Amino acid sequence: MQHTNRPFLGLLGILTALTGTSVPVRAVTAITVCNPAVSAPAGSKLDKPGNYVVTADLTAGSGDCILITSADVSLKLNGHTITPGTSGGNDAIHVDGTVNLVQHVAIEGPGLITNTPTTGFANGIEFATVNFSQVDLVTIVGALSNGIAVNGGCNYLTIGSNVITRSFIGIEIFTSNFVVISGNDASGNSQGIEFDDRSYSPTVNNNIVNGNSIGIEVQDPVHFARIYSNVIDGNRDYGIEAFGAGNQYSNNRVLGNGSDIGGVPCGNFWSGNTFQKATSCTPPIN
Repeated sequence: MQHTNRPFLGLLGILTALTGTSVPVRAVTAITVCNPAVSAPAGSKLDKPGNYVVTADLTAGSGDCILITSADVSLKLNGHTITPGTSGGNDAIHVDGTVNLVQHVAIEGPGLITNTPTTGFANGIEFATVNFSQVDLVTIVGALSNGIAVNGGCNYLTIGSNVITRSFIGIEIFTSNFVVISGNDASGNSQGIEFDDRSYSPTVNNNIVNGNSIGIEVQDPVHFARIYSNVIDGNRDYGIEAFGAGNQYSNNRVLGNGSDIGGVPCGNFWSGNTFQKATSCTPPIN
């Protein structure tokens, strides 16, 4: 039988065919200035669903640069740089779901969030009470607190293929659930990746976490974490600092650290890891 190639009828075409009316396509809104008090395009407050693109390098004032308070937002940094002003700044990008339901937010690079010789952002990107969202392909340099911060009851976030360096903490997760951290480079910070307090079922895989003070720190109570296939080398104090119980650590390379393992690692599940020096409950190969 000979098959005929036909163009794929997408969702817009199906809806048009069924209803006889066209479905509007959201226009792209340009972000050209840091002014989170004013809605885009005049400012940088993204308070309506839509597609937004940074079209110029941005310099913040004393607060945030870009503020997202709406669900269903796509923000592309489009290769541009966000820099704090002379008096520093709060967050380069702040995603705030503490007032309205905010979900399905996608922040996409390439793009650079950086400091200056005298000032820096507190956080490169911060999510607060946000669900089903993601950030990828962003480079963050010199955040005073966190390169990427996930705070206040976020659920189902994906942090993928970002580079965070020279920050206090590369990626910090606080009281949030089902967060996936995959394919990032969180090297050269004070701490690479930290889970702090009451986070449930996070996944941390295929990250490079080298040359920090602490590579990956998992506080108690963090439950059902899966931490696997990461490279965690050359951290000054600990490669992995593990507290709590019931978390899984597998197939990680943890070499050349001050101590490869710290904290209270017994009570967790360890398999297939490579350590320079294992402890009694973290055998190199199980």
